[in-house]
Amino acid sequence: MQVGSEIVSFIASAWRQSDRDAVAASFKPVLHIGGGVYYFYNLLKQRIPHVSRPDDPIHANAIGYCNLAGRLLMRKVQANGIKV
Repeated sequence: MQVGSEIVSFIASAWRQSDRDAVAASFKPVLHIGGGVYYFYNLLKQRIPHVSRPDDPIHANAIGYCNLAGRLLMRKVQANGIKV
């Protein structure tokens, strides 16, 4: 609870330093990933109503990078005319 409150305070402070609506709009949707979802999601949801969590938050980064690598590889293959 204490760490979650500190995270929420940090976010609130960072958003106060700039135009909060512009910052919030530029981060839609806000994805909460990693193991911290299980500890901090509910606290963050109160502060950032549009925060969401993927089905597999712990592996979300790895899955995202894997998908990106696959797309980049396909572009490279297409650009070089390599047959797979």
